[in-house]
Formats: sequence, structure tokens, C-alpha cells
Amino acid sequence: MTIKLNGSTAGSVALDAPASTTGNADIAFKLPVADGSANQVIKTDGSGNLSFGGAGKLLQMQTMSQNARITVSSNTGTYYVTGLTLNITPVAASSKILILVQGGYYIIGGTSGAISIFRGGTNIGHSTHGFVTINAQDNHQDSFGLHHVDAPSYSVGDTLTYDVRLVRLAGSNNFYGPVADGSYATSRITLIEVGA
Repeated sequence: MTIKLNGSTAGSVALDAPASTTGNADIAFKLPVADGSANQVIKTDGSGNLSFGGAGKLLQMQTMSQNARITVSSNTGTYYVTGLTLNITPVAASSKILILVQGGYYIIGGTSGAISIFRGGTNIGHSTHGFVTINAQDNHQDSFGLHHVDAPSYSVGDTLTYDVRLVRLAGSNNFYGPVADGSYATSRITLIEVGA
């Protein structure tokens, strides 16, 4: 079946039903009461009720960088704060936070370490190995990049704090980061709120 609407001077627009529905069910859609705003889409609640709303989007971005580094020189199993810390205050409910981190490290041979991201003091990576684990037989310097989509529990207006931390897992030599050389390198953390 087709519903055809004719233009006032020429042309027409038609809505066509599918040849059949799942289980040959009768499906009814209830149109919104009012027009939506610019750039909104018609969406369904899954029960036949249509409304205007956003299609999901990037709501805000925060970023910071630094060129300081820390030295981790003990195997305590404790992640050390690097100073690469950033806050974000979500402006919408049920948003996700895309976390992007770039930096570097220098590790002396015979040592292993890990790099992780914390939210409000809680490790959101693996409890021991974080997001990146480094095992060095010889002295090693390199860059790293992390990305993670976090789905935190919060209320609109709450401030979420994310930070990058390091731990030495084994060995007796030093592990440096989140930059390999504090004189020449920069580390960066970026937080992006993605609307539901």
C-alpha cells in the first residue's frame, strides 16, 4: 500500500509499506506531536512511538599536554601518578568518554613496567598490566598510544577525572614516563564526550 501526497503545484511524495512484515503483523507508528529542531532525526522507542532527537554526536573535547616525566624505581605493585591528568564534566546523561593518550617511555634493560588509565583513582585497565605492558631485555625508548571508550556511571554535572599512571612490574632498574625525555618530548591526554 502507498500513501501519496501531491505537491501544491507539481510533484509528489510517496510512503510505501513493505510487501510484508515480520510474522505478517500489523505495525503502527505514532508520529511526533510537533516538528523537531534543526539537525534532529526521527527515531523510535522500539514500541512504535516516533520522536525527534539527536543522532549521537561529539558533545565536547578536553585536552592537556606536558613534558614532565616521573621515575618509577620500586616494585610495589602501586601505580604512580604521572601528572598527566584531565577533568571532564559531561553535559548529557549516558554519554561515553573516548580517552586518547599519547606519550613515550624509557625503560632500562631487565625491567618490565605497565601504563594504565585511571578514573577517579580506579584503574580502568587490567589491574596488574594496565593497557600497555613493556618488557625490556636491553635499554629501550619508544612512544605509545592508548585509546579506550569508557562508559562511566555519573550524574550530569559530575566532574570525572582521568589520569595516566605507571607501575614497575619486575626488575631492579628504573622505568620513566609518560615521556621518554622530559626535555624534548610531550605527552598528551584527550577526553571526548560522545552523546548517546
